Amino acid sequence: MHSFYVDLKNFDLVQVSGSDAVRFLQGQLTCDVQALSEGAVTFGAACNNKGRVYAAFMLMRQNDNYFFLMAPGVGGTFINNLKKFIPFYKCDMQVVNTAWSCLGICGSEITTYLENNKNPMPAAYNSIPYEDGWLCNISATNDIFLLCTKTRTHATLVSKLFARGTAANHDSWLLQNMLAGHFPFSIEDVDIYTPQELNYDRNGYVNFSKGCYTGQEIVARMHYRGKAKKQLYVLQITDHDQTQLPEKIEVLDENQVVLGTTIKLLLADNKNLYLLINLPVELGATKLFTALGQRITNQPLQRTV
Repeated sequence: MHSFYVDLKNFDLVQVSGSDAVRFLQGQLTCDVQALSEGAVTFGAACNNKGRVYAAFMLMRQNDNYFFLMAPGVGGTFINNLKKFIPFYKCDMQVVNTAWSCLGICGSEITTYLENNKNPMPAAYNSIPYEDGWLCNISATNDIFLLCTKTRTHATLVSKLFARGTAANHDSWLLQNMLAGHFPFSIEDVDIYTPQELNYDRNGYVNFSKGCYTGQEIVARMHYRGKAKKQLYVLQITDHDQTQLPEKIEVLDENQVVLGTTIKLLLADNKNLYLLINLPVELGATKLFTALGQRITNQPLQRTV
């Protein structure tokens, strides 16, 4: 992976603080907030009563503050769904985008530089203090980090740290996280999918022993009683030569039978097109093609832990 950084200008950062924050969040989220140690990072989701995901996030604990990084617009949905419960708890919840800046960091050259200048580096799914913020390691095997700092130091850090990497667009960040097993949840996905349909149950977003939370009964029933008939696959088309990126692509088998339609598309380096699609589990090794006859390689959307 070549080294690059992404200025994550479009994001929602939600902060939950207060003496009852853990108790409040534990009863609403799929992840185990109570087990989250100081400085730890985890991934999780929030579901409605029907077990459909209305928010997915990366969660960081900093002292008694809990920070949720989400796609733009999802933070507002998150707060709107939870605000009816918060009067019963001694905590507050707010969007804090204007006070913080976030940088996505990928690649060994940048991370080696960071390691040489700021030792030690955080372990997988943990964070360390950095300047007036924190540096988070969000992958067990890939060089993927998130740097969150107060906005006033943002420009200085960009010039100081990233002479060794190139600036990239937001899709590059989404792609690296997707290849590491994370569905790129956006505002368009709210209330559509169960955690299982996004492979969240396989990729560490759902803790099945933590106890009750909104939607837990449905999510748990699907896990323990139902055998998954479909799973999410990452498809790749190499040497993509279309100038106009389509909204969706139909995927066919070698007999020209339509198997499904993609739900996400990301273009990398202007030539490699990555797609996400839910396919029957037994079709994992099937030869796949697009309607234009392009050969597709495929693999499950699986987080490396």
